[in-house]
Amino acid sequence: MKSRHRAVILFKRLRFRLPESVRDTERATSIPKSSVHRQTKNQKLRIANLGHDFFETEEGLTFLKQLVVAVVLVFGLQSGVGSDTISLFFNLLKLTHYVGASPSSIRSLKKKMRSGIDAYGDSLMPLILKLCENKELHLGGDETVFGSEQFLILMELASGFIFTEALVNDRTELTWKKHTDKFLKFFKNIASFISDGGAVLLKLGKAHGSNGMDLFHFLQDMRCLFATKFNSKRRALISQLTKVREAKDIVETEGLMAEKKITDKLSMLDLGQKTYRECLFFISTQVHPFKNVGELKSSDELKLQLNEQVEKLEQVKVACDIDDKGGLINRMKKRIEPISTLNDLWSLWVDTSLKSKTNDESLAEWAANVLLPYYYWSYQLKKSNRKQRLRLYYQQVVAMAAARLHADPLTHARLSTHWIRWAQAMAAKYQRTTSAIEGRNARLSQHYFATRGVNKDHVNSLTVLHNFWIKRDDGTSAANRLCGVDPPDFFEWLLGYMQDIPLPRKTIQINAPACNEPLAA
Repeated sequence: MKSRHRAVILFKRLRFRLPESVRDTERATSIPKSSVHRQTKNQKLRIANLGHDFFETEEGLTFLKQLVVAVVLVFGLQSGVGSDTISLFFNLLKLTHYVGASPSSIRSLKKKMRSGIDAYGDSLMPLILKLCENKELHLGGDETVFGSEQFLILMELASGFIFTEALVNDRTELTWKKHTDKFLKFFKNIASFISDGGAVLLKLGKAHGSNGMDLFHFLQDMRCLFATKFNSKRRALISQLTKVREAKDIVETEGLMAEKKITDKLSMLDLGQKTYRECLFFISTQVHPFKNVGELKSSDELKLQLNEQVEKLEQVKVACDIDDKGGLINRMKKRIEPISTLNDLWSLWVDTSLKSKTNDESLAEWAANVLLPYYYWSYQLKKSNRKQRLRLYYQQVVAMAAARLHADPLTHARLSTHWIRWAQAMAAKYQRTTSAIEGRNARLSQHYFATRGVNKDHVNSLTVLHNFWIKRDDGTSAANRLCGVDPPDFFEWLLGYMQDIPLPRKTIQINAPACNEPLAA
């Protein structure tokens, strides 16, 4: 009989029975006399000194186990909080008289929980792969470096499900194949593969799907080239202007000419910065499958728009004398073609899907040009909540799309849950960026700096938590969004796996002074 089980039995007799001798308790419970004496003495001390009689009951022990597992899971494993800090937390709550909460005990708990998390993920992954075998997948790949540590990430972009998140020593083609082939060999319908254009990733995409370029890195090149240059040049020019105005040994006409030259440059910088911001906003709001509200935009039309914006940026670079050491303008030009191809691909996916759903041309036209735009722009609005200017723009577009949807007579006749789900699924397939992966990179970065590095043995448990436990605002996990899987409740499963939490080594001293009594001199 376990020590905690004995304590619960004795607490019930201590609380609900008349006083009885130790020998009578031994006969009634089959617990040795010495254990009865020790357990009841410790219980009385805990209750008297701590007031935690709830934790002496079965319900209290269940709650205590949930509390310990939840704290270690959320703060220790997911957030990277150290074992010493968690131990301090349990000490402040005076729980160390009920559970083993020393730093070493917390570390042992973490290790056991990671094993359980890995087992949970391993048990579900075969089902995920089977369900994804014929499913249309939109994959994204990225390479992330933190100090000397390198991550390879392969994610399904529409759902956010991570297939590969490996901590590696190099980023060669062989390393990528080693970590991805065990998944990619199962998939028969990879519709697209989006990346930042790295040589290895392009090869991987070419071998397993249609290559596409990531808009995120296109915009990142723009920011790297222009974002900070305007202000630094402006500060330098203002400093020169101040010196010219304060100089006393310069002829007045020469000073005026020098001042005019500097102010002209400042005006050019202001104009260049304004043009840069307009281009940034235009590109961000126009790389979509629709022009205006509901009319489809072809790849050629998008390509023409992007080329015009890059030409403007090139003129700004020359006019403002911005040094393009990394050849970022040329790299942006090379990215235009693969970014634009997604529009024609997406139109093809929409047409193919509609042909399999209906033979009614008017209904198909309504679904593609009236219903789908509303849910697509609503999807974009949800993703732009953090940026006010973009949010206002998408709010206006969504309002116009909603007006078109409500004004169409087919909406009142044919709109159903089935068509709404179709429109939401199609909207999620237009993955113009790998922003889901970049968000994951940011989360890994937080964990990396919190734990001062990432242990290779810990990466898999972080991936399992991301795929099966962490939920978005709509209450769905990545696994649920990918293939509709509702796995067993992860926390309840983990509680069952952990079985029992460690016992404390620390006991309450009989002669310990009360907190409000001064120590003897």
